[in-house]
Amino acid sequence: MWCLLVLAAAAPTQRASAAVLEPRNDPFYQAPARLDHVANGTILRVRKVDVSLVVLPISGLRATTYQLLYRTEDNDNRPTANVATVIVPQGTSLQKPRGLVSLQDAEDSLDWDCAPSYQLRVGENAPTGEMDGNLVAELAATALPELAAGRVLVIPDVEGPTSDYVVRRSDAHMVLDAIRASERFAPAGLQRSAPVAMVGYSGGGWESAVANELQPSYAPELNVVAVAAGGVPVANLANVRYIDGGVATGVLMAVADRIARAYHVESTLVSALTAAGRAFLKKVRTGCATSVFAAPFAHFNQWTTKPNFFGRADIQRIIADNELGHGVPKAPTFYYNGVQDEIIWVEPLDGLVAEYCAAGAPILYVRDHAGLEHIQGAGNFFALARAYVEARFAGAPVPSSCGVPPYNSVPPE
Repeated sequence: MWCLLVLAAAAPTQRASAAVLEPRNDPFYQAPARLDHVANGTILRVRKVDVSLVVLPISGLRATTYQLLYRTEDNDNRPTANVATVIVPQGTSLQKPRGLVSLQDAEDSLDWDCAPSYQLRVGENAPTGEMDGNLVAELAATALPELAAGRVLVIPDVEGPTSDYVVRRSDAHMVLDAIRASERFAPAGLQRSAPVAMVGYSGGGWESAVANELQPSYAPELNVVAVAAGGVPVANLANVRYIDGGVATGVLMAVADRIARAYHVESTLVSALTAAGRAFLKKVRTGCATSVFAAPFAHFNQWTTKPNFFGRADIQRIIADNELGHGVPKAPTFYYNGVQDEIIWVEPLDGLVAEYCAAGAPILYVRDHAGLEHIQGAGNFFALARAYVEARFAGAPVPSSCGVPPYNSVPPE
């Protein structure tokens, strides 16, 4: 069972309560005018906040938590602003220079109230009922050891102000510019060339993976020493076919909605839906991660006026533009997937890793044969990811499984 986490700011501010404003009503989240000539990663606003999940005493842990509004870009490379939560351990870092870990939350929702910056302030217990549900596990697995090691933690609102769920360029930009902003934030004590790791599972794995692909071209100055991504949806047509009719068909409606908006074809999706489909779309637009699992074993055809919506040429072109595989990572990378994962099909990731390896990327790939389903696989992933990230921060030789059969459950030393 996952342990539970509490992180308190050194100087108490407003306690997590109903008095914390939702993002849509909180002026802190609003983008300033005239961002055209502002560099990506520029800090626009700062505030100190109190964040918490379910209470667990943590002996000796001291950290100060801030939120940064920073400049970034959407899927069309237009300027926008986004929020990241930065947790800075007090005292001297155990490493020189101090490292930074970017944790990508599996927000998996279309509701702005599910953004981690808000969920952390209300103790993952929003007054209106929305609850992320993943932050406890992610932070327990990542935040405690990294903060104890003296590293700074940044948790970006990866889906941004428009909840861009599995939108390739937007999600990558939100991650990479949050890292830039963190490095520019003096209280974090980071150098511009600080060693950086990116970590995430499931939706957070996608976000880490797209940032990993775009980093060499979008943010080449970042010193990314490790990327660990598990349960990674490649988001190609094969993934779509695998999910359709399974336990998480609702994910397809949620992702289709945000991709349609990001690619400016909202009317194409809505006009293809039946009354029942439009009603289900309305349902998945509210609530956090659990809402997209509201139609287990349904088929997308149940919600459309004509069958095979994803077989349309125009929709396939959008899927192809949005899927992973448009860039080759340069950072040392650990990918993990359960062979029997019922949500994320392992075979598309097999193919993606093969492409990366052929292009010379340093990839360690673990295909876990332990028989775990998607949620259980998170436990194995975070344990392996922790060891991988620690070794990279320590400067150990970078392992690779390229050219050999993928490892099962336990990677080499």
